[in-house]
Amino acid sequence: MPALSNSKHELFVQGIASGLSQVAAYKSAGYNANDRAASVAATRLLATPKIKARLEEVLQRRARASVIALDKSALTKQWVIEKLMKNAMIALGEEKIKVTRQDKDTGAQIEVEIVDRDASAANKALELLGKTLALFVERQEVGGPGDFDKMSTDELERYIRDEASALGIGLEGAATQAASREMRAKLN
Repeated sequence: MPALSNSKHELFVQGIASGLSQVAAYKSAGYNANDRAASVAATRLLATPKIKARLEEVLQRRARASVIALDKSALTKQWVIEKLMKNAMIALGEEKIKVTRQDKDTGAQIEVEIVDRDASAANKALELLGKTLALFVERQEVGGPGDFDKMSTDELERYIRDEASALGIGLEGAATQAASREMRAKLN
């Protein structure tokens, strides 16, 4: 479908497709109206079959262009993983690297292969690889420091039971242990 013959309609469609709100697209297309009137008019324009069809086409074209651009770019998950693996191997000293040095006697530039270990860089590359491959689980502390110190044993057990229940985890022995603890407390 070619561009809409009404230039304001085409500008409105292009504005919506580029992420503007309906009101902003309406006003940027050259229409003059307060926000409320612009909102009503923009909604009416979007319901028009020609404008609706043109907007869908523009959005599809942009989506295809994004996919093509992404396919042409060298940045893919595989590329990143390969580069991280290479960096890790270099930093671990498992792969030689070529560097240019100046010869002390002649002053000439010479290319030499060296093994250069860097534990910090190796650890970082391995950490990023592990995160990319979801090998590590991020853990977060629940509550602030000392929050559980204020709870009695019963309150703490109740809290754990409630949290486990919410997660669908059974605590089969917890109730029995709590009962035996209560019994011991009564005997003492």
